[in-house]
Amino acid sequence: MSYSPEWTGKEWNDAPDEEKFLQYVEKVVTRYKSKIKYWELWNEPDQPAYWKTQDRMVAYTKLLKKVYPLIKKIDPSSVVVLGSVHSPFPLKQMYRNGAKDYFDVVNIHPFVNPLVPNAIQRVRGIYDSIRSTMEQNKDANKPVWITEIGCPGVVHPEEEQGWWEGSPPSEAQQAEWVSALYGELVGWSGMGKIFWAFFRDTNSFGDAVDYFGLVRHDASPKPAYEAYRKAAEGY
Repeated sequence: MSYSPEWTGKEWNDAPDEEKFLQYVEKVVTRYKSKIKYWELWNEPDQPAYWKTQDRMVAYTKLLKKVYPLIKKIDPSSVVVLGSVHSPFPLKQMYRNGAKDYFDVVNIHPFVNPLVPNAIQRVRGIYDSIRSTMEQNKDANKPVWITEIGCPGVVHPEEEQGWWEGSPPSEAQQAEWVSALYGELVGWSGMGKIFWAFFRDTNSFGDAVDYFGLVRHDASPKPAYEAYRKAAEGY
């Protein structure tokens, strides 16, 4: 559940009109409650690119406090996933704003370039700081999901534009990162689910982010696809 449609008169990444958004939530959850049990409120509300109102998570938490009880009223068996964050700081702000009782799963996007030294340790540092924040707020019983993690995998890295974390890895290095991540992360205490972004290469970004896929544009598998398959078979 995210973004403001054009007919609201708001920019797509503006905080939504609360009344209209709640009407939308009610209709969507009511219609799909027999098929959908997991609901995430917004994408990366800690980032101005996706949630324009950067006010120490005040507006987001206010909306969360209205959406959560509404979803639970319609479907008590539903699971509400917190809008994804990149670091513990916005999570701390949400706790300060009273968000603790209004989500079931903490959600993070800990992107790290596998080409940097100690890449896995950097992911672990983000994860541990998130878990520490949860413990400080007596909320450590909830799971953490990684709903986006990944990196590009390109044929000729020297010929491609970079991505926001720097130089793009090769297809072989992307596959190594898949194996390293799933070999480590699934064993971390409190870890729930881990989603790779993306399944297929895209034409949307104009840089190396278009090569995050496990398969290429023509759906042919990259080495990362086989690495992911092996990781999935192991669990």
